[in-house]
Amino acid sequence: MGIDEIISVIPYDERWTTLFQNEKVNLLKAFGDDAIDIQHFGSTSVHGMFAKPIIDVLIGVKTLELSNSVTDKLTQLGYEGFGETGVKGT
Repeated sequence: MGIDEIISVIPYDERWTTLFQNEKVNLLKAFGDDAIDIQHFGSTSVHGMFAKPIIDVLIGVKTLELSNSVTDKLTQLGYEGFGETGVKGT
């Protein structure tokens, strides 16, 4: 998302929970044993709340050093930006 993009806030969407669960499965495969926990957080995780339609994911990991194997899998999933500021999704 670019800084000049318009962000809309929309009514709660029941599909957000399913979208997160599907992404969690993919992320667990990508991180393997390095993942401690993966949580859905932010406004889309609160049932009934108006929100920006972007699923926020928090991943607890054993180490902050991402192996090439993990970054390759994340790239295949469409993630980018593995620098100090974190990983951005598509």
